[in-house]
Amino acid sequence: MHPEPPHHPAESAFPEPPWARPEQAQAEGELRAIEAQVAATRAEVEAAAQVLGELQRRLQALEAQEVDARTRAAHVVEHGVASSDMPSTAPGGIDRRRHGRVKVTDVLCSMGKVLDVSASGCKVETKGKPPFSPGEVFSMWISSTAAGSFTLSARIVWVKKVSMFKHLCGVCFEELDAEARTGLMTIVATAAGREIGWES
Repeated sequence: MHPEPPHHPAESAFPEPPWARPEQAQAEGELRAIEAQVAATRAEVEAAAQVLGELQRRLQALEAQEVDARTRAAHVVEHGVASSDMPSTAPGGIDRRRHGRVKVTDVLCSMGKVLDVSASGCKVETKGKPPFSPGEVFSMWISSTAAGSFTLSARIVWVKKVSMFKHLCGVCFEELDAEARTGLMTIVATAAGREIGWES
């Protein structure tokens, strides 16, 4: 009886080369590094989007302040003080107007002729009795050469009869969409620039 030959484990038909595992580890390491960079970049993009939104809101606020500053500058140059020919709308004679006003000559609205305007309201001259009473909210269109036509929600604050066929009305703007806000800013900026000599 012959002794059995020693048992050896079966060898793979395709032995793993000695460099295979190091390359695999390197590739996996590069993949993890790229995934980390992708995650970090995505976080930076999301943070930048939030910052951009905040900057846009800040820009809108600054643009509104710029218009008001031009309005005040125009009245200081022409009158020495801010426009104050609109009657008070608050108890005790306190003027609640939020923005300075500029006089305009080429602006019309659905009620009549606009005499002055700001980012928050206007004074209108009507022929005959105004169609609305103080406190009423209504839809009003405004038209000018500089800004074209747009519509906004408005409220009558006060009415003053100046003659048998003429009334003055104080109007407060209630809600402004982007189109109305842009139109008002254009009207105010154009009128203010004309008053202090920025435009001929």
